[in-house]
Amino acid sequence: MQATAPTPILRSAVRIIVTAGVIAGAIGIGAWYLLPYEAWKAETFAERFALWEGILWALGATGTLFGIAALFNATDLYSPRLLEQVQQQAADALRGRTLYSDLPTVPWVLLGCGLALIVAAVVGRSVLPG
Repeated sequence: MQATAPTPILRSAVRIIVTAGVIAGAIGIGAWYLLPYEAWKAETFAERFALWEGILWALGATGTLFGIAALFNATDLYSPRLLEQVQQQAADALRGRTLYSDLPTVPWVLLGCGLALIVAAVVGRSVLPG
């Protein structure tokens, strides 16, 4: 039996979401245990939680915005970014030729990981006292 067209797309979407969630979870848990709380003078649980939440928000916003920029083919940081070049990159993106043409899931993993980190910060704020 041959798979219908939406099946591979859904399977890929689930893989991307699971991968991004696992990466985001590892970053979130690792951030809690690896942050140098003493260097920032965070001695109480509330101070440590605020620091952890801030790091998750910063990493989540960075991943989300960089993922969106990668989807729009706007992550080339080595050029002077003249208007003609931006228009050429937009035209290339419409044709499917982007910086991530060989790795099409990279922008989606960045976007998913960033959103998962933001969700983790929101859930942490709603569940934990602080």
